[in-house]
Amino acid sequence: MKISVAFNPYYSTDAEKTVERERLVEKLNTGYISIVYLQFGSDVAMLRDSMSFLNEVVDRSKVQIFGSVFLPSKQLIARMKFRPWKGLLLSEEFLSGVEPAEAIVKEMLQIYHDFSVAPIIETAFRNDKEAEYMEQLLGIHAAPLVEPQLTTSEEPSTTSSKKRALESIIE
Repeated sequence: MKISVAFNPYYSTDAEKTVERERLVEKLNTGYISIVYLQFGSDVAMLRDSMSFLNEVVDRSKVQIFGSVFLPSKQLIARMKFRPWKGLLLSEEFLSGVEPAEAIVKEMLQIYHDFSVAPIIETAFRNDKEAEYMEQLLGIHAAPLVEPQLTTSEEPSTTSSKKRALESIIE
């Protein structure tokens, strides 16, 4: 049996960080863990530090690491200022506006790249404008979104090239 677990790399106190890391090591030591999902946050120094820790304790030949990414928007920032999600640690800089948040997300994506972490885009993108924004932040280029069409057998047709491009990023 293979199990996926979550890990929050953004705890700022030594006590919280120690507990989170000890829990992860205990889980990894079971031999059942195949995927570690990184919580989204905004402290890139803590992310880099946690990635160094993960490189020491995770056997990357057996365990994949995926990192959560939210694409910054005015709506997301307003939502996180008003009612932040439990465990989601976002800095005042991130919450100060879309441009600073974009810069942080780009730096996070670079860290993910440096440590071979596959990004998971947790923001919906429903049209070409939103998909272009995602492409710009991720540095990918794909064809315009195409609505899936049903074939005569009522099976979904091939997914759009944008969806295929996104799937290739997270594989």
